[in-house]
Parts: sequence; C-alpha cells; structure tokens
Amino acid sequence: MDRAVLPDPTHRPGGQSSFAHLLSHHYLGLTLPLVLGTEEQQKRFLGQALAHNQCWCNGLNTLDRRTRLIPNGNGYRLNGIKGFCSGSVDADLVRLTPDLGPDDHRVILLPSAQRSGLRVIDDWDAIGPRQTSNDTIHLDDGAEETDEVLDPGRWTPHGWGDRPSARSAPELAQLNLATLHLVLA
Repeated sequence: MDRAVLPDPTHRPGGQSSFAHLLSHHYLGLTLPLVLGTEEQQKRFLGQALAHNQCWCNGLNTLDRRTRLIPNGNGYRLNGIKGFCSGSVDADLVRLTPDLGPDDHRVILLPSAQRSGLRVIDDWDAIGPRQTSNDTIHLDDGAEETDEVLDPGRWTPHGWGDRPSARSAPELAQLNLATLHLVLA
C-alpha cells in the first residue's frame, strides 16, 4: 500500500467544506467492500481503487427507490434514476442501492462511472456546497456484472443482513458525517 494517499488528520480544509464532503464519502465508500463484500470483491475493488487512484461517488441514498437491477442471463440490467449522488461528476466508480427482483431486495452496486448507459446529469444547483456535485444519475439499461453486486442480505433499519460487519454499515455512515462536521467546525 505504498501508493495509498491518506489525508493528514491534523490538516483542516480551511473552508473547503465541499472537498471535505466529497473526501469523506469517498473513504466511506472504500469501507463497503470490506464490511459487505466477499474476499474476491475486496481484492478487486480496493485493488482497482489503489492501482488507478479512483475517486468513488456516493449514490447510496437509500430513500431514493427509483433504481432497479434486473437479472439478465449471467448478469443484470440497470435502469432508473438515482438522485443526490455526491461527487458523481468526477467519479471513477459509483456506489448505488438499486432494488433487485420483484420483491425489492436492496443491494449495493459498484459500477464504473464510465459504464455504457450511465449518465450524470449536472443538475445540482443549491445554495452552499455547490462543488459537492450532488447530481442525478440516469441509468438506461446498462449491463452490470454479477461481481459488481454486494449482496449482504436483507436491509433492515439496523443495517444489512446477519453478518456483524454488515450490521455496522449505518454506524459507519453516521461516524462519517460526524467526522465531516468536526472537520468543518
């Protein structure tokens, strides 16, 4: 891990709340394969992030249920819209929470931002952190690979599935936001 770029925890962004917002969601995203993925997914996604200096966007937004992942042969087709996706304009990889199948089983999907059928709509025009690019992503029948799906089990208000690491996902998200607010204080 000699190429890893880690922020200096004593450095404050000095008013750069947009940068702190994007960076915090990027690092939160890097934890997903660790707590929810298989060993193969951990090696693949973290290896790619390190080897290619990838930036991951946050399109989890579990309250936005307009995205569907449909089984198709040995893979999936992805359709829908996902709003409020932090860092989407500059992302190499997108984290999404589509519903899978007829019973709305929610999974996490990690597709490349350059994937055919994935379009970022530059529509974030809010007062305040404009540079966080919390834009909308349109998904038009894109082909997804099976190993891009993190399926840790049923979503509950306490996290995903029965694995202890999967149940910690909501707490990691809250810790991420608390850390962001501390940096901005």
